[in-house]
Amino acid sequence: MNLKRLAVVLCQRLAPVYIAVALSWVTGYAVFTIGGIGLAIALELAWPLLRPFGEVLYAELMAQHSQAQAQHRTALLKTFLPFFQAYKTVLTTYPPAMLTASAPEVAVQIETFAEAIRDVKARRDPEPDDSFVPPCEESYEIVRTVSLPLRDFRDWRLKDCQTWRQDLLAMLAKGHIAALRHAVQHVMHERPRQVWDACLAEAACALEAEAEQTLRGWPCLQRAHADLAVRERLATLLRLDSINRQTGLQAYLTTHLQCPSADMHDIMASIRYDPVAAKLLALISDQSDLPPVPSR
Repeated sequence: MNLKRLAVVLCQRLAPVYIAVALSWVTGYAVFTIGGIGLAIALELAWPLLRPFGEVLYAELMAQHSQAQAQHRTALLKTFLPFFQAYKTVLTTYPPAMLTASAPEVAVQIETFAEAIRDVKARRDPEPDDSFVPPCEESYEIVRTVSLPLRDFRDWRLKDCQTWRQDLLAMLAKGHIAALRHAVQHVMHERPRQVWDACLAEAACALEAEAEQTLRGWPCLQRAHADLAVRERLATLLRLDSINRQTGLQAYLTTHLQCPSADMHDIMASIRYDPVAAKLLALISDQSDLPPVPSR
C-alpha cells in the first residue's frame, strides 16, 4: 500500500472538514464543523460530474492557447521570412570573391545565414537522409539555393521562433555595411516592408557596383571592347544555359583568347552564376555599337 499517496488523497478530499474544524476551534461555533462536513459530502457526490467537466474545460483552454500561439507564430514568420529571403538574395547575387571592399563583411554574413539555415533544417529533420545532403557544401551555395518555407517551422514553439529571429537580427545588426545595418534596425522596430526594402535595394546597388568593377578588369571584356568578333562570340556564349555557357566559354577563352590560367580560374568560378553572366553580357552589350579598334 502506498501510504504517501493515501495521505495525499485524504488531505485533498477532507480539506473542507479540516478547515471547518479549525474554524470551529477558533470561533467556538460548531456550525462551521457541520458546514464543513456537509461541503465535503457535497463535493464527494459532485466529484464524478465535476472531474470530466474540468478535464474538458482544461483541454479546450489548452487547444485555444495552442491555436493562438500557432497564429502568432505564423504572423511572425510571414513578416520575417520575406526579409530573410530578400537579405540573403542581396548577399548572394554576386560571389564574395567578385566584391572589393565589402568582400570580407559579406563572407561573414553569409556564414551567419548558413548557420541559421542549418539550425532550422536540423531541427526539422534531425537525421536527414545522407543521399540528399551535398557533402561539404559551401556556405555561399547553401545561402544562395536553400530557402526557408513556413513548413520548416511547423514544430517550433512561438518562443523558439522569436528567439531564432532575435538572435539572427542581433548578429546582423553588428555588420559594417550601413545600408544592410539600417535594414536590420527597421525590421527590429517592425517598420513596414517598403522602409527596409529601400535599404536592401541601396545595398544591392553598392555591391553590384563593386562586382562591376571586378568584371571590367576581366581580360575577356577588355578584348571584347577592342574586337567586334570577340564581342559577338562572347555575347552568344553568355546567353546559353549555365552548363553550356561554362563549357563553351572555357574552350573559347583558352583556344582563341589565350586567357592566363589565373584569370581563367577567376572567370570560370564566377561565370556559372546567372547574375554574373547577365551583368557581363550587359557590359558587353554597352559596347556593341562601338566600332572595332583598328589593329596596329
